[in-house]
Formats: sequence, C-alpha cells, structure tokens
Amino acid sequence: MISLNKKGFYMKTLFRAKTPIAIAIASILTACGGGGGAGESSGSNASVQVDIANANVMLTVAPGASFSLNGATSTMPGTIKSMTWTVTKLTAGAPTITLSNSDCAAADKSGQTLGKSSANKWNCDVTAQAPVIEDMNADSFYRFTLSAVDSNGNSASLYRDVSVAASLAAPISPITVNVAGSKTSTNVPIGNSMTLSGVATSNPNALTSLKWSVTNLVAGTVDLTINNGDCATAQRSKKVSASSVNNVWVCDANITAPAILNNNAIYRLTLHSIDTKGNTATDYQDISVTAGNLVPTIAPITVKVAKPTEPAKTVGQTFVLSGSAITNPNAMSDLKWDVTKMTADTPDLQVTNQTCVNAGKSNQTYGGQSTSTWTCEAVAVAPSAAVDATYRFVLTGTDSAKNLGYDYRDVTVTADPLASLLALTVTGVTNVESNAVVALSVAAKGTTSPLFYEWKQISGPTVALVLANTANMSFISPKVENLSQIVFTVRVAKKPIATASAAEISATDVVVSVAPV
Repeated sequence: MISLNKKGFYMKTLFRAKTPIAIAIASILTACGGGGGAGESSGSNASVQVDIANANVMLTVAPGASFSLNGATSTMPGTIKSMTWTVTKLTAGAPTITLSNSDCAAADKSGQTLGKSSANKWNCDVTAQAPVIEDMNADSFYRFTLSAVDSNGNSASLYRDVSVAASLAAPISPITVNVAGSKTSTNVPIGNSMTLSGVATSNPNALTSLKWSVTNLVAGTVDLTINNGDCATAQRSKKVSASSVNNVWVCDANITAPAILNNNAIYRLTLHSIDTKGNTATDYQDISVTAGNLVPTIAPITVKVAKPTEPAKTVGQTFVLSGSAITNPNAMSDLKWDVTKMTADTPDLQVTNQTCVNAGKSNQTYGGQSTSTWTCEAVAVAPSAAVDATYRFVLTGTDSAKNLGYDYRDVTVTADPLASLLALTVTGVTNVESNAVVALSVAAKGTTSPLFYEWKQISGPTVALVLANTANMSFISPKVENLSQIVFTVRVAKKPIATASAAEISATDVVVSVAPV
C-alpha cells in the first residue's frame, strides 16, 4: 500500500505479520509474485519501511550544483542492520556521480519500546554534486535508491529520480587567453632576447589552435621573428572536476630584438586561441626597440655595406648587395640581410642568399689580437610595382658574445607602366539569334582591389546596353535579315574610368554574331 506520512514522505507501507493468517497471506502473495518490487521487504517476522522525502517528485538540478536527499528507515520489531544509498545512470554515457555518506555511517539512529515491541529508526542524508558534461547539450538522468536490511534479514528499498538539466548550466566564458607581463610597452635592447608566456583555457570545449602573431605598430620598421610562434611545443592538459572541464594549453615563445636604424619600433605580440565550437580569444603584450641603442662594450663588431652610385632599378633588373663584417676578438656567429619596404603598398622583393649561407669566412691574428671576417653577397630582382618603390637592405652581424653591428643600403625600383594593367577574360554566349537575351561578363585576374567597368558598342546594329558600368552587361539582340556582328569593348581600371589615365586602363574587345531567325 502506498501513502504519504505526516512529513510528506513518499513511502510504501509493507505487510507486517501479526497473526498466523496474516503470515499465510503474505506467504501466498510472495509465492504468486504479488507484493514484489522496489520498496518492499522480504521475510515474515518483521517489517522494514523506507521513506524518501518527495520520492514521487523528480529533483531537477543544474550542472555542478550540490544537492541532498533525505531518507529514513524504520523496523519493528528488531533492529536495523544496514542502510545504503546507491545511484544508477538512467542516461547512457552519463558521467559518474560520487555520493557522500552513501553507507549512512553518519545516520541519526534512534530506538524505542512500544509495549512488548521495540522499534528502530535511522535517518540518513546523502549529498552529491551534479557533474559538468563536456559539450553538454542534453539532460542526464539518475536514480538514487535507499535500501535497508534489519537484523532478521528483512529488506526494503525506495528511490527518487534526479535530472541534471543542461538548460540550467551557469553561463561561462568558453575560452580565455592570458599573456604574462604588462600591457604597457616593455623595452628590449637591440640583440637581447625575451620570452613570451601565454596560457589558454577553455571550458568545456577542447582547444584546437594556439599561436602567436606579431604586428608592427610603427610603419616601415624591420620585421620581428617569433620562435615557436605556432606553439608546436605547447604544454597541453585537461583538468576535470565536478563543476568544470578545463582544457589548458601553455605556450612560451621567444624573440630577439632586431637592429633598428631610424625610428623606434613597437611590436604587438598577440596570442590567439580557438576551441572546437569556433569560440576565440586573444591577449597581447607590446614591446619596444629603441633605434641605435646598441653600444658594443665588450667586443666591437663592424659591418659595412657597399653603396654604389647607381640609377634606380627597373622591373626585372637583377642587382647585387655586397657587405662584410669584422669582429675583434670574438668570433663571428651570424650574418644576414633583412629587407624593409620603405614605400607603402609595394610588392615583396625576393633575395637570394639572404642568410649568407655562402659567406666568405676568414680568421686572422695580429699582435695577439684575433679578428673574424665574413663577406656576403646577396642577389635581388626588382619587382613590378605600380609606383616608385624604395627598399632598405640591412646587413646585421652577430659575434659569439651576441654583440651586433649593422649597415644598410637603399634601392629604388621605378614604377612598372604595365603593373596597373589587368588580365581580362570575357565570358558569355557570342553566337545568338535575333531577339535573344545576351549576357556578357568580364573578370580580372591577379587583383582583389575594387574595380570600375565601362562597356561600349563599337560597331554593328545598335543595341541598348543594360548595366554597362558593371562586370555583367546584357542586351537584346536586334532583328537582322543577314548574319551580322556586333563589336563591344570593355574597359576596366582600379579607379573610375573617367579619371584613370590610359596606362591605368585595361581593355578588351568581344564580338557577338547575330543570325536571322
């Protein structure tokens, strides 16, 4: 029989044998399969009752939340031998929940005598914490069962279901990135190294990418190289608790301040992170490098670059860069060329032997002083630029004591008159009949700049052009009695056609043949 006690507990009242007739009835019910199931006792000399507060109401909790279930067990006559809480996963793949006081070691135990009978009662609360599930998007269900056994072997059990609701999960920042150090600019002397330390944490999604980037905050300064910028050696770990699933990546990178000749340089070093859901986060640290702040104090190093008087280079012209470095008394350890574009919006320039792999090397001793001399020639090819472009070639030498020396040469490349021309391709049906809709499209290769268009009819029967100032023009072919041809020209430029010079406009013709119907 099922009833609610005065405390509002959901309970199953059990048969308690008082007479031989009652014992016989209970035996018959048991033999026939009646009276079985969760919450019922076995045996015939005593009755065990199990109560759980609000057992008939499912308890709904948020991921990571702590909760308690209150249960009680009583027996008369006899004494309670054990009282235990267990939990069963009702959702496949749900994470395990750990119970506190599941063996009811901290149960409140009491006993009393009623006439010739003695009653024994235990109260036992169990506590648990709802798990946090990685990439959780559905509820998880659990069944908490309280079981009791008395000294005569009689037993009973009762349960309450618990739902861990994904919709109640507290909002969290899915991904955070932290770069150690002050956000104000940290000065690094030329030739000195600095370590960058960054940490990315995601919860609950896994991390997929962590990498450093560098931005020159002062135009025209030498590029900065980051060692381990792709975080290939990042330390990766996963910390799982009842309330979170933290994926942690730690990435250290290293930079060496380059030789700066003119304006002081400021670089922003940014750490980027992405998780499996596409969430992103960044953090950064700025460093500055002061121009010309290298003053060798231990061992001098001298670098010289040949600066011949030559006219500006033209597109495709090859030229040689020559330089040398001398150290005393330390040995030379490195010599390389760096290229800086001094003119905005100019193409990159390729240099052969930029790292001086084929440098000429020699060592000499004069009066007990040792000198190390390296010579290096590099070869460059003038690129095609739409405007006159100036490139600065800096030769930097480093000795074994990490002293630096540098010198440079500026080279100007004259604008290529063909650099602004575009390769045009026209597509569309060019053999049509009278009274047909004809569509022609033009495409320019090798540019992502906004373009301006102009379609014009050159010859043939006059037609009305639609969208003549776009890449896609159309018209209706005229009625003709004989095979006729209509010639169009399309002009394309990176600026409005009306203001562009002839050298800045690319053009092509297209012929459409119209046959009579």
